[in-house]
Amino acid sequence: MKKLELAQELSSNAYPGRGIVIGKSADGKYAVTAYFIMGRSENSRNRVFIEEGRGIRTEAFDPSKLTDPHLIIYAPVRVLGNKLIVTNGDQTDTIYELMDKQYTFEQSLRSREFEDDAPNYTPRISGILRFDEKGFRALFGQATKHRFTGVDYIEYYKSFGKHIEIIFSNDPKYILNYTKNVINCDIHTRARTRRILKDAGAERIYSLDQIMTESVDGSGYNEK
Repeated sequence: MKKLELAQELSSNAYPGRGIVIGKSADGKYAVTAYFIMGRSENSRNRVFIEEGRGIRTEAFDPSKLTDPHLIIYAPVRVLGNKLIVTNGDQTDTIYELMDKQYTFEQSLRSREFEDDAPNYTPRISGILRFDEKGFRALFGQATKHRFTGVDYIEYYKSFGKHIEIIFSNDPKYILNYTKNVINCDIHTRARTRRILKDAGAERIYSLDQIMTESVDGSGYNEK
């Protein structure tokens, strides 16, 4: 497969229109999703992105100049649990709503067809990032060891027992779908994470600096 440079492809195209980028950062540490739009008509160019919940949607920059919201006002990015959905149209909502009812991504897509923008009939382009172990391994490979400890923490935590489930999310509030009692194990951002969890309804929250602050049956401890 020929590798293309996105910047070069876009700069050589007078009108790339709408585009979706899904992949990972150059250093391989992060999943990356991007969406961009252009417009030919004044109506299409009269829009901006705004944040909505954990996703984004388009909005008229000048509402007084909006002549037809059809096909130009929609949410290209939405987050459903540990899944991030990105599309080039209002099928984002279709995928979100049907997957929330346990339909698959593919079944959700089959319920829609091309946009009704004759004579172009723009195809509906859609992508999804699943933040489960399968999706994580697909992005970052099977060997994902910590750069300092050399430990694959997914396998390490799974080794604790037969009924261990690893939940992936970039939103700490997501764990509250499973439990209201949380140990937040981040270090430098622990105060922020505790605040987010508490505001979202967590009942008991412990950080690592609150565990083993005194000896238990002669064990070691760190009072600080």
